Order: sequence, then C-alpha cells, then structure tokens
Amino acid sequence: MNQPIRMNILLLTNKSPWPPRDGGSFATLAMARGLCKAGARVTVLAMNTTKHPTVEKDVPENIRQEMYLHLIPVKTSLNYFKAAFDLIVPGLPYIASRFLSNHFKKKLRELLLTEAFDIVQLEGLYLTPYIPEIRKSSAARIVFRPHNVEHEVWYDLSKNATNPLNRFYLKLIANKVKGLESRMINQYDLLVPITERDLSVFQSLGNHKPSKVCPTGVSRADLPETESHKDFDSLFYIGALDWKPNQEGLMWFLQKVWTPLKTKHPDLKFRIAGRNAPDWLIDFLNKQDILFEGEVEDSAEFMSRGGIMIAPLFSGSGLRIKILEAMSLGVPIVATPASVRGLPLNHEEHLMIADTSDQFAAVLSNLLSNPDACKRLGNNARSLALEEFDNFALTNTLLHFFKTHS
Repeated sequence: MNQPIRMNILLLTNKSPWPPRDGGSFATLAMARGLCKAGARVTVLAMNTTKHPTVEKDVPENIRQEMYLHLIPVKTSLNYFKAAFDLIVPGLPYIASRFLSNHFKKKLRELLLTEAFDIVQLEGLYLTPYIPEIRKSSAARIVFRPHNVEHEVWYDLSKNATNPLNRFYLKLIANKVKGLESRMINQYDLLVPITERDLSVFQSLGNHKPSKVCPTGVSRADLPETESHKDFDSLFYIGALDWKPNQEGLMWFLQKVWTPLKTKHPDLKFRIAGRNAPDWLIDFLNKQDILFEGEVEDSAEFMSRGGIMIAPLFSGSGLRIKILEAMSLGVPIVATPASVRGLPLNHEEHLMIADTSDQFAAVLSNLLSNPDACKRLGNNARSLALEEFDNFALTNTLLHFFKTHS
C-alpha cells in the first residue's frame, strides 16, 4: 500500500470552497479534500466575496478539521465605469484586477513567511498576479491550476452574441484575457489543467513547464449507495445563473426548445435551480410555465428528485462540474457538444448529445417516453464517473507528480 506523501500545500482561490454550489468552489473543495485524504497538510486562503459570501461558522466542522481555511473579505462587485474604461486602457483586464486585494496579499505574505510550504497552488487565472509576491516570500513550487481556458469563454460569447456592439465588447475582453494568459505562461513551476484539451491550448501558448492533467473528481463516500434517480418524466436544469455562458444556454433552450417540446408534452414539468440570477432573468423565468427554485442548498438532492438533466452550453472550456456530479448520481443527460468538452463521454452510451434545437427537442421527446433508455444512460454515466473520476485516486496521483518535481 502506498505511504501518504507528507507535503505542506497552500491553495489560493478567488472564492470560498464552501458552500460548493458552483463549479469553481466544487472543484477547489474536491481538490483540497482529496489532497488531505492523500496525506498532505492543506491550507486554503480564499477570497470571501459579496458574490460568493461564506460565514466561517457555517463551514462544517469536518471540513475545518481536514484543512486550515482562511477567509479574507474582498470587494469584487462590478463597477461599470471601470469595466468600460478597461476597453481603452492596456494591461491587466478589469475582470482580473477586481481580484487584486491588499488585504489578501497581506495575509498571503503572512502565511508564506510563517510556514514552509512545499506547494502554492493557484486555483484559476485570476490568482496569477500574486505570483511575484509568492516568489518574494517563499521558495515553494508554484502550481497553476486553470479551471478553464478563460479567453475561450469570452471568444465563444462574442461569436454567439447577436448585438454587434455587444459582440465587439466581448471580443475586446477576450483579447485582453488572452493577453494575460499569454503573459503568465511559464511564470509558474508546474501546470495542472483540468482537461487534455485545455493542456493542448496552454501548450500552443508556449508552456514548457512540467504538466499533469488532473480533472475534478467525485468522492464515493459522498454518493448514495443505492440508486437514487428513478423518475424520468420531467426535466431539470442547474447552474450558476450569474455566469454568462449559463444564461446564454438556458435562454436558448427556453426560446428554441421548451415551447415546441411543451406543446408535444403538455404535462411536462421543468425545474430550474441556480444562484445569483439577475432580475431580468428572474422576470423572464417567472413568466414561463416552469418551476424556478433559485439557489438550492443541496445540488445532489435537487438532482436526485428525478428527471432528465439538460445541459445547453455554447461557450467555455474546462470541465462542467454539474454534469460530472449528475453522472455520479446516475442522471440521464442531454447536452450540447460544448457542454461535454473534456469529458470522455460517448453519445448514446453515457448521454445524448444534440447540436441543434430540433435535435435537442427530438432527443428529449424520445427519452421522455423511454425510461429504460434513461436508466441505461444514467447507469453507464455513473459507472464511468466512479471509474475515471475517483477523487482520491486523482489527487493521490497528483501528489506523486508534485513529489517528483519538488
């Protein structure tokens, strides 16, 4: 049996890992817990923002016992004047500069000067401006773990925008974000992307540092032992509703797919859950024949109530955490091709992939009348998630990679 690898690791993140209600926090929490279980001593320094607020006493005791969690208040609210000014000012894009905080830097410096860390891991692109401070205060190896290729998200949004001015604005953001990604290439010591595809993009940008793909994992201990997903006569959607790619995909589904599908299946129910929905989206959803639940406490419980998951996404890279979570619960899924980038899924074996609104509606209509097909897809997806995305196995392998390059 492998002996635990005793390493002292500091994770930096621009949002609290608790509660794990969106992909970024879920990915960071899974990483931290996996590293702890594999034998590492883990400290998490997280920004506690108004968008993703956390009260420290609400963090479960078992999480606080596993790792050392420091929450630093950081104001990241969007300033539209600065966002507009960003278009004519070169340098760091505004969406990244929002995460520059003297309070966060001060706490980072304090931790680095009082503890001997082996690894400092940056959870996402917007932590990379802190690399000079890390170099100045520590001899630790710096690991960059991008959750997405960020510029691709913005380029995709610009391509899908129908308003010319909006398309122009989004493309300018994409160019500035790509500039940041290009400038920070090789400033780290190790690169740990979430998918092979993302690794290929960073290689094309010039990465020559040692790299290891490590997708977000799921923990068997957190999953129900018995089948929890049995009803397939409804639909559901879950995702952060303040994220533009999710807004784009959901609106496409509601405008292009839901109405004809509802006409064919008049008793069909559709549940939607997601945090931080803007007022315009809430107003739109309240006018539809759906059940909008807003932010839910437990995403697994929401998914396990039954139904077919829809995943209409047209922008972004990385790995869609909610799809992975649904797979681990045995949920049947219908998704667009962009939704399953980075996941080793086969159409008609693990899920159904639909490229157009007509295909999406046809596939859903067929599944709604075929519960055996739904069950087969869900079981195949669950088996794949448990075999290929076991969190302990993934993080244990990552620790060996760190040790080899320490």
